[in-house]
This record gives sequence, C-alpha cells and structure tokens, in this order.
Amino acid sequence: DDLEKIEPQQLKALTGFLRQHVSLEGNPLLIVVATTHRSGAIGAFCSGVTTGMSTDSVVLSPLNASSILGLLRDLGVTGPAGSALA
Repeated sequence: DDLEKIEPQQLKALTGFLRQHVSLEGNPLLIVVATTHRSGAIGAFCSGVTTGMSTDSVVLSPLNASSILGLLRDLGVTGPAGSALA
C-alpha cells in the first residue's frame, strides 16, 4: 500500500530482486501494490520497464451508496455491523 512512500533505495533493491529472481530466473511471483502516482520511478516500476515483468493495472474508484448497500446485502452483512458499514 502507498508505494509512492517507498524510499528510493528500497525501490531500487526491490526492482533488482524482481529482475533477478522473476525476470531472469523465471521464479513465479505475484505482486500487488497500491499507489496514487504513475510517474517517475514509481511509474517505471508499475509498468514493468525497470523490472522486465509483464504488468496489469486496475484503477479503483469509490463506490456510490447504492453499490455499497448492494455489496453488503450480497455478502449477508446485517445487524449493527451492516448499519455501521453502510
């Protein structure tokens, strides 16, 4: 979460690890990150430019009130918990 808060040296180390163990050696790995920035070093990492990995992106947006109520109903969340979450 909040990949944009990573220190540059940490991002460099993570990028090197991924390039070596996933891209070059072929070890399978699933990475999920959340960020609000898609530029600079973070953008290059998320696009796979620096790691050599294929990437996919999913843009998330807030749910509206009716969608939240539908989700809670579908999940069977009722009572005080359902009221608090709605």
